[in-house]
Amino acid sequence: MRFTLPAPRLLGEARQQSRGHAPIAEIFIFIIVFLVGNLLAGFLQIPAVVVLGQDTLAELFAAAASGDLANIDVYIDRFVTEISTNPMITLVSLFTFAALIACTFFYCTRLEKRRLATLGFRKRRAAREYLVGLAAGVGSFGAAALFCVLTGTLTFQGPSFDGALGLIALFLLGFLIQGLAEEVLCRGYFLVSLARRQSLPVAVLVSSLAFAAMHGLNQGITPLALLNLVLFGVFAAVYLLKRGDIWGIAAFHTAWNFAQGNVFGISVSGAARMPSLFSFAPSGSDALINGGAFGLEGGLAVTLVCTAGIVVLLLTRTREPDRTAVGGQWAA
Repeated sequence: MRFTLPAPRLLGEARQQSRGHAPIAEIFIFIIVFLVGNLLAGFLQIPAVVVLGQDTLAELFAAAASGDLANIDVYIDRFVTEISTNPMITLVSLFTFAALIACTFFYCTRLEKRRLATLGFRKRRAAREYLVGLAAGVGSFGAAALFCVLTGTLTFQGPSFDGALGLIALFLLGFLIQGLAEEVLCRGYFLVSLARRQSLPVAVLVSSLAFAAMHGLNQGITPLALLNLVLFGVFAAVYLLKRGDIWGIAAFHTAWNFAQGNVFGISVSGAARMPSLFSFAPSGSDALINGGAFGLEGGLAVTLVCTAGIVVLLLTRTREPDRTAVGGQWAA
């Protein structure tokens, strides 16, 4: 059995348009782009945070004005809890991922003079790739959930749909933005930028570690959850390199998160529970398999699915390989 990962055409085009920087410089620039994008997203979330937490904020300001400093910590803790567990804040945050896309586009196109095609935005078969990615994302998460059900670590609690179809549709739109944003940042931009001067294995590993680090402060994070995030990063990197565009993996990412949160009703990487069509809940205390409070992404079920997905991708043919690449192949 032979696993190969030839460089795709978009990587060759990226090398021609911009030679890139040394590894440390690439990592530093990535951190800056990530921080600026998140800072802008945070500013965009402020109005929603103020509106949704206005009652507790009013009590907090009233206590401060009256000199009741002893209870300020209580109001602050209550405010943080309300915001962190409010699904509407999660919805708003999904839409503000557009700021991350904008920052990534600005850096790559304005400062590095790269065309969008080198970020994976290729027109050929875009619609088909996106639809395949959506189906693969739902199917892959469904396989992880089925494994948990068969092992008795996940229990179906019945339909949870309460008529909020419009809200669920908004979450789908939000996840379309969020899934695309993380793939553009970590794969279309960072992976490709690294691979211009580094070997593909190094670029895949470093970009996957960066992807995991982005989620390192999520509620309920565990060592196994971090490992799974790295594995998902490797899977996503191989997906992009094999298919040669951003559409399929962006759709996969969107479908995975939407299915997890709004179809199965399971926490997405430790985020607050969202309105969903069905409700599944961890059963027993075996968080090793079902991921516990972090959601399935913190358990062995996702470890198995991601590993299997990486192997399957490595065995498939690379679409549109870069015929001019020298040494741009990962073989084992």
